[in-house]
Amino acid sequence: MKKYSVAVIFFILAISLVYTVKSRWKDDSWKMTISADGYGYYAYLPCVFIYHSLDFRKAIAEEQTASPGAGGPFQLYENKLTDKCFIGVAVLLTPFFLIAYLLSLMFGSGIGGYEFLFQASV
Repeated sequence: MKKYSVAVIFFILAISLVYTVKSRWKDDSWKMTISADGYGYYAYLPCVFIYHSLDFRKAIAEEQTASPGAGGPFQLYENKLTDKCFIGVAVLLTPFFLIAYLLSLMFGSGIGGYEFLFQASV
């Protein structure tokens, strides 16, 4: 078995990174990573860590300010607005959300849950 040199591996990784960055950031779509069903999965995080309530009305209002026309998969159930999505994805995103929350506090940017740092963390 032939061993690859460090230079070849570095070259392949560099080409892969350049291609990924170029294809992902060719337009402004990277600024709004959270979209479609992602609103429903992500909505648990701002509700729990920022609003301290599972009232999704605040999360929906914040989504609308970040992206007009946005709307997650929410429904009324016994006069309460509930999320149709399961919480599992939110649990997996929690470490990244908390890092974005701490960075937002440190740099004084918005802490609504849908600003740039939160989008980038997802």
